[in-house]
Amino acid sequence: MGTWSDPTSSGFLGGYGAAMDPLNIGGRPGGGTWSTGADVAGANQEQGGKKNTPAPPDYMGLANQMGDISQRNIEAQTAANRPDMNTPWGSTDWTKGADGTWTGNVSLSPEQQSIFDQQQSLQAGRTGLANTLLGSASDTLGTQADWSGLPAIGSGMEARNRAEDAIYGRASSRLDPMWQQREDATRTRLYNQGLREGDAAYDTAMGNMGRERTDAYSQAMNSAIAGGGTEMSRQFGQDLQGRQQSIAEILQQRGSTLNELQALLSGQQVGMPQMPGFMGAGQAQTPNLLGAAGQTYGAGLDAYNAQQAQTQGLMQGGMSLLPFLLSDERLKTDIRRLPIEALPGVPYASWKWKAGGHGFGVIAQDLEKVRPDLVVRGADGYLRVNYDGIGS
Repeated sequence: MGTWSDPTSSGFLGGYGAAMDPLNIGGRPGGGTWSTGADVAGANQEQGGKKNTPAPPDYMGLANQMGDISQRNIEAQTAANRPDMNTPWGSTDWTKGADGTWTGNVSLSPEQQSIFDQQQSLQAGRTGLANTLLGSASDTLGTQADWSGLPAIGSGMEARNRAEDAIYGRASSRLDPMWQQREDATRTRLYNQGLREGDAAYDTAMGNMGRERTDAYSQAMNSAIAGGGTEMSRQFGQDLQGRQQSIAEILQQRGSTLNELQALLSGQQVGMPQMPGFMGAGQAQTPNLLGAAGQTYGAGLDAYNAQQAQTQGLMQGGMSLLPFLLSDERLKTDIRRLPIEALPGVPYASWKWKAGGHGFGVIAQDLEKVRPDLVVRGADGYLRVNYDGIGS
């Protein structure tokens, strides 16, 4: 696989010209130039009487061409998504400037334009009134709130004492005559029994009655104390509620102007008519020129390799002395490494021989880095490649 050139029998191949071409494939006894392969179309290209490998595509040019096509597709999609629209409320139209930028224009119908102007005027009036209220709000909010007039919150003790006295007074007003009557009745009963003060039975009976009366008054006092506590809590709650109400009124008074200002600024907003929607246009796909070129070039290389394999087979029958082909980078110029690999890390390449003619294959120095066993150095000091080993 590849090409070699030996312009003279004492040239790059030393004295091995005849041995390199025993079948006279190159067309010149004792040496000359030979090549194998087919171009992309399957026909050989002839330059100076030599058969050449297919020329690699201009990948950079194809990439630029794809970029241009993609840009044109975007511009076409943008234009398709800028339709002029007409509705009963108005119209929308687009214009493209000299620099390629688009400008959208919305025009309202006379009726909608009149409504829009009135709304704008009303909004301007609200804004002016809000500016007037802003000064008053600034004066009010610029000073601290006056809390000196807030009602005081009492401890509730006075209310408790009043409640206890009232409750106990009501109870004692009923207990006093009741126990006085019982004391008189008990004394009369004891007298009728012949008992007098100092008698044990008399003193016992009067003592029992006295303790019962004390329990009754103690119960009345406990009830008065409980009622006083309830009254104290109620009075404290009323005082607290009154104070909170006064605070709320002061804050509401301070914020009334601000609330009016807020109401003016958050009034009716100007509304624009809604244009009907539409289905946006999609972007056309950019043709994969790089992929197509790569496939076409790959097909050309396959054909070239097939013909080289055929030629190599013919040569192997009479070229037992030629297992390696000259492919030293130092003998070549205008080397172009292609994005196709013969082996991993070993790209195919095309070149011109410094002695004349074109060649295609692998560079011996590239192959030596990956498969040094497929490269040998001849007696002339130049590297040769075993293409049979690459294909095996």
